[in-house]
Amino acid sequence: MADFLKFLGSVFGGEEATKKPDLKGLMKELGEIFPCEPRALYQAGDLIGGGYEVVGMLGKGGGGVVYLVLHLSGQQFYALKTFRDEFMASAAAREAFKRELSVWVSLGKHPNILELYKVFEYCGRLFVEMECVVGRDGRISLRDHLKQSNGPLDPNQSLEWAIQFCFGMEHARALGVICHQDIKPGNILITSKGTIKIADFGLAAGAALGRRAQGAGGGSFVSGGKEGEFGLSLVQVGGRQVCGTPGYIAPEVYRGESGDERSDVYSFGLVLAQMANGSPAPPFGGQHCPGIENYLEVIYRQQMAGLLPRVKGPLRSVIGKCLQAEPSQRYGGFRDLRSDLEKILRERTGRTVPAPVADAGTVIFWNHKGVSLTALGRADEAIACFDRVLAIEPLAAENWYNKGDALYELGRHKEAWGCFEEALRLDANFAQAWSGKGVCYAHFGHYMEAIRCYDKALAINPKDFAVWNNRGMTLSELGRRDEAITNFDKALALDPRNAIGWFQKAKTLLKLRRDCEAIRCLDNALAINPRYANAWLWKAKTEQTLGHLREARQSYRNYIAVAPAQSNEIAFAQQQLHELG
Repeated sequence: MADFLKFLGSVFGGEEATKKPDLKGLMKELGEIFPCEPRALYQAGDLIGGGYEVVGMLGKGGGGVVYLVLHLSGQQFYALKTFRDEFMASAAAREAFKRELSVWVSLGKHPNILELYKVFEYCGRLFVEMECVVGRDGRISLRDHLKQSNGPLDPNQSLEWAIQFCFGMEHARALGVICHQDIKPGNILITSKGTIKIADFGLAAGAALGRRAQGAGGGSFVSGGKEGEFGLSLVQVGGRQVCGTPGYIAPEVYRGESGDERSDVYSFGLVLAQMANGSPAPPFGGQHCPGIENYLEVIYRQQMAGLLPRVKGPLRSVIGKCLQAEPSQRYGGFRDLRSDLEKILRERTGRTVPAPVADAGTVIFWNHKGVSLTALGRADEAIACFDRVLAIEPLAAENWYNKGDALYELGRHKEAWGCFEEALRLDANFAQAWSGKGVCYAHFGHYMEAIRCYDKALAINPKDFAVWNNRGMTLSELGRRDEAITNFDKALALDPRNAIGWFQKAKTLLKLRRDCEAIRCLDNALAINPRYANAWLWKAKTEQTLGHLREARQSYRNYIAVAPAQSNEIAFAQQQLHELG
């Protein structure tokens, strides 16, 4: 186990390994350290999006669940976060969330900020692919360290971590982040090397915007529930919406005022108090006060009364200044806070924490930024990133593939085909490039060429759901529909939760006049993603054809309820409802 832990550190940014286990063995060990909860949406071995195999669960909080996954193409480990249904119940909510995640993307690669690689939708859910941090001994976040502490954390270590945190927040502020809005120990990750990484930029604002976008502004959502164990929540108090984690909300934010850097300083002061006392719970709380509104009101009164947590040690004066009720009496920002923290550390140890350098000019930085922008629907900006990548490193197949993917999203299919072709010239065993080239051929109507490309991709990676699905769609276009069904079945055997696969199989079954089987497939798609508008529309049309008029009416209503406002089919569905009575 000691050798394994050393190797684990090397995989996720720690110390050098002395023994390298095989990949299957590593995944088994990781699954034992980070097991999935029995009722979790995904379990070890499940596929997400056709390209990620679930290894285990890294954490669960108010925002959602974080899975440890292996990317099957790159054989790399990532953290994959999905969000609570309460924040994502409409397309407008998901778009609002994506806009806020753009903030996180813009922060790029900084040693003290958890890097976001990619955002994507899968089966009606939003996922974020992130840098993976596993820490030491299974401790991922500062919250884990506090839970396992037997008293105050080492003061010198706390000072160094606090200074690193300030560096990360200063970088974010310089790039336009006005307020993180959810600073707490669970959002401060600690690597196996002891480096702080701040997570979840934009998530609190995204949750608030998403909640409003889906018309739920009048209700509260509170995650957790036990005092000190609340997660990201949205609470209606006196006609205003308060967003954040109860126990870490600055008093002005509770009053409904806009948060700023000084609000984040206040929240971090609460975290510093926990570090100084070794407490897993925030300093202020409401004893025996039923209801979240009462809990927040009691905390607010304590804050405005000028009460400060009892703290011993070198952080006492700093915490007192962070926790002033009046924002103007706090530190003006994290640079000012860092200055005092550095002075205390120097006086105690003679040491300093070197200022980190943001990695803003490398191939890795521009590649990750480009991939994220593509996933966020900003492919034109992504292409500019990939052009910078190719100017630095024109002989890497992945760089050409990424540019091709962005070009395809923009409808520039011939240029995309050229990029995939160049990627394959550089690496003939690049399965994703074969798949991309096949998709382009299918778009041009060159179906046999597309099939040959998909076969090349599957020979390299037979577990790629998307390739089997695309091959099935192409065979259906060729009229080889029984073969197409076989391909869809292979895709769904790999990923039975993929609503798109069930939908595509249904469409082909309808061409074969197997209407009842098609409806069962559409039902499967809708059980996975109840907001799948096209599935509701095709189900309604099929039910109408079969004479199941009552069911057809309901399916048309469901389609109208979830369809994008600009959909051309809404008028058709409304007309059908009128005719059906």
